[in-house]
Formats: sequence, structure tokens, C-alpha cells
Amino acid sequence: MKTGYPQHHRQHPRISHWQQTAAWTLQTAALIVFMTAGSAKLLGAENMVATFSDLGAGGQGLRHLVGGLEIVGATLLVFPDRAYVGSLILSILMGSAILAHLTLIDGGPIPAIALLGITVAIAWLRRPETE
Repeated sequence: MKTGYPQHHRQHPRISHWQQTAAWTLQTAALIVFMTAGSAKLLGAENMVATFSDLGAGGQGLRHLVGGLEIVGATLLVFPDRAYVGSLILSILMGSAILAHLTLIDGGPIPAIALLGITVAIAWLRRPETE
């Protein structure tokens, strides 16, 4: 069906109402979590500085990079036509966090695994249409 709106402004007709609701719920939860975590990293929260210090000399630069990417990824979640890209960025970060927690950093990987599940679900729900 043709409408007056460009393709990128249309909602995703291929997903149901409950999937739209689930997508927005997951996006909102992820937005809150990643904005909070990214801000803590960028503002130098004591626990974040300590965690990234365990990574060696480049740890604090990595803290800033990860914090910035978390803010960018979370911001992209606000826009349905950009949420796919934002969720991919955050999924890559969470995959890396899981590896870091398993090999380099004290603490369990369970929160990162849960967040990876959420970001992958968002990516699936907001994936681009293929025609």
C-alpha cells in the first residue's frame, strides 16, 4: 500500500501490536540501563574506574570509549528506524563484557548475559525489512 510517507517513516507492519509493545518496553529498559551505565563510566564513578583499572594501562581510555558507545547505542534506541543499529552496538559491547568478565575482570557475567539477551531481542524486533 502506498502512503505519502517515505519508507523510513513507516511503522513496521510486519510485526504485531504485542511485538511493538515488547520492542518499546525492551528499548525503554535498555535505554535506562545503558544511559546510567554509560554516564557512570564517562563521569568516572569510583566502581567503574576500579573495574577498568584491572584492564591495565589502557583501561581508562577504554572506559571512556565504552561509556560513549553505551550512550550512543542507547540514544539510537529512541528512534525506531535506528534502534536496530543501536541494539547491534550494544550487543557487541555486551558480548565483549561477557568475555571480559569471564577472563579479565572479577565479577559474574550474568548481568551482561541478560543485557545481551535484551539487545538481541531488540535487534530481532527492529530488524530492517527485506523486500
